Amino acid sequence: MAAVCAATAATAALTGCNSTDDSSAPLVVPAATTSADPAASAAPGKDDPFSSMTADGIVSLAEANMRKAGSMTVSVNAMEEGRVLQIKASLTDTGKCAAALRTGTASMQLIKTDATHAYLKGNAAYWRIAGGAKGDKVAATIGDRWVKLNKKVLDSPSLGEFCSFDGLMTDMLSDGEDDSDAEVVKGAPTTLDGQQVLPLVEKLDDETDTLYVTTGKTPYVVKLEGLGGDSPGYATFTDFGKKPHIAAPPASQTLDMADLGIDPNGISV
Repeated sequence: MAAVCAATAATAALTGCNSTDDSSAPLVVPAATTSADPAASAAPGKDDPFSSMTADGIVSLAEANMRKAGSMTVSVNAMEEGRVLQIKASLTDTGKCAAALRTGTASMQLIKTDATHAYLKGNAAYWRIAGGAKGDKVAATIGDRWVKLNKKVLDSPSLGEFCSFDGLMTDMLSDGEDDSDAEVVKGAPTTLDGQQVLPLVEKLDDETDTLYVTTGKTPYVVKLEGLGGDSPGYATFTDFGKKPHIAAPPASQTLDMADLGIDPNGISV
């Protein structure tokens, strides 16, 4: 089972930012509904419907359902290299995504409408980092506008991973690259945000990871929690199968990266 750090590995590229303990601060993201899917959860208090299944089998079933849904919203709140990292992203299996990230004082939003069009909006702290020696000038020039990213940034692995529905599923739920021999143990059914869930717990030397899987006819993973270790925190999953409305920002609020003199190597997402 992957730890929470797998959720942040592709999104922690805003290096050099100061940390903050304000883990409850909100992120600005495109609107998305977050109501629970009644088909995903049995009524609280029912017996364990997975009693005849192994923990690995439950994870595989939930992963298959999530992939079939084709879209979801993921929210991450974790520590990464001593910094609080907050992410909220609406992902689709077509490559469209809308996301927001904050670490320390720097924050950014990203919209990707297709394979060749993506737009980034950062606050002044973000652009001071991304702009390098010209950071102050870049931040002042861009202000509150979006920047259309060029091909070099679009083709970068970090952007591809940040917006990859399949990549997130593989990193978060697949065991193929997990070298741990720790056993994943089924816990007792419990209630999480009004839904009955089954905890699946993996205890390592210095951390404990728990997946929470809904117990209805269409099980999903709705939370991944990591305690201890290098990247403690949690990720939640909602809006399964609810395609988000993702569109390019207005042209009047958009600048072209080529006109700004920004080094593409400084753009991190």
